[in-house]
Amino acid sequence: MKSKKIVLFLILGVALALLLAITGTARARQMAQPASQGIAPQVVSYQGQVMVGGLPYNGQGYFKFAILNQAGDTTYWTNDGTASGEPANAVALTITGGLFNVLLGDTSLANMNALPASVFSGSDRTLRVWFSTDGSIFTWLSPDRRFAAVPYALQAEEAGYAIEAGTATSAGDADTLDGQQASAFAASSHNHDAAYVNEAQANSISTTMIIPGTLLFSDLGQNGCTSGQSPQWNGSAWVCAGVTVVTAHGDLTGLAGDDHPQYFNLGQSETVTGIPAFNGGTTGASAPFSVDSANLVLSLNADLLDGQQASAFASSSHNHDAAYVNEGQADSISTTMIIPGTLLFSDLGQNGCTSGQSPQWNGSAWVCVASLTDHGGLNGLADDDHPQYFSLAQSETVTGIPAFNGGTTGASAPF
Repeated sequence: MKSKKIVLFLILGVALALLLAITGTARARQMAQPASQGIAPQVVSYQGQVMVGGLPYNGQGYFKFAILNQAGDTTYWTNDGTASGEPANAVALTITGGLFNVLLGDTSLANMNALPASVFSGSDRTLRVWFSTDGSIFTWLSPDRRFAAVPYALQAEEAGYAIEAGTATSAGDADTLDGQQASAFAASSHNHDAAYVNEAQANSISTTMIIPGTLLFSDLGQNGCTSGQSPQWNGSAWVCAGVTVVTAHGDLTGLAGDDHPQYFNLGQSETVTGIPAFNGGTTGASAPFSVDSANLVLSLNADLLDGQQASAFASSSHNHDAAYVNEGQADSISTTMIIPGTLLFSDLGQNGCTSGQSPQWNGSAWVCVASLTDHGGLNGLADDDHPQYFSLAQSETVTGIPAFNGGTTGASAPF
């Protein structure tokens, strides 16, 4: 079932016969036998109106009923005898113009159990109702309704009988009702005029009772105003007054209707000749600032810039020498600042080296040395050729006595 707003107006009461059972009418027959007494019926009248989607509902409606304690955790009766929670079966009722009526406990209705008087043996009783338009999906009509005093009069049936001349007679006028004296209940003629506002009660609504901002134009009476007039405060009361919407300026150059040259017009180019005060300041003999043709504000000495004092900003002459290396700054790069393996040959200066020389550590500093030994015109020796070593590319004569394969050198050649 689509979600609908269901509003239920209800009246709970006891059938008329119940009322007779506890009034003087019953007492007039107190000598009669119990079988002929006006016993209180085991039903409670339940009437109400169902609104679905803001409109009175018409057609077949399905109701489930349960009598609980106010906490909702103890069930005393359900329409189909379900022990607790929502009843499994519903009572079908015809609803006309949103109105319905049912007697709780009327066993002539399908799925309606009897309502014993013992259900009202305590004062903590509420009625919970579920409603459905299709008998399938039910809506709990929260909150639960608390029973007033009348249904508890069912307990009068269980009151003791007065014994007179050996005959049981009905005690029609009880001393208390559910343990309460008559003074605990309101008279049938009571009203709540002192606490509530009656419909159409004159001079009954005060400004504190009205939710601010909720009055509509339709709530205002005409109050004697004619077409085109509006409410206007005259110093002591609201009166109807005409409102001139536009002031005609005739043919004044550059001024349309309702244009006022004494004010700054945001839609036009204006020249301010006065010396205004800004933000509560005091006007002086000269303008606080000027605006050039490029709309640049000049000569403005503000107290704050974007909410900050001048001390929050750096001076225009500041530098970062202490934190950064300037371009061309001598002796400013240390080895820890250089990423290892990133220096290129192009990063090295000549350092006094001539062609063919290379850097060589001399024990205390890097110096430039020749990379090759120049052997000049020695026969069979090219540059960087060393005759003290055996050359694999030449025929050499070994004059020493070498040791081969780990042997020991001797005075004579091994072979």
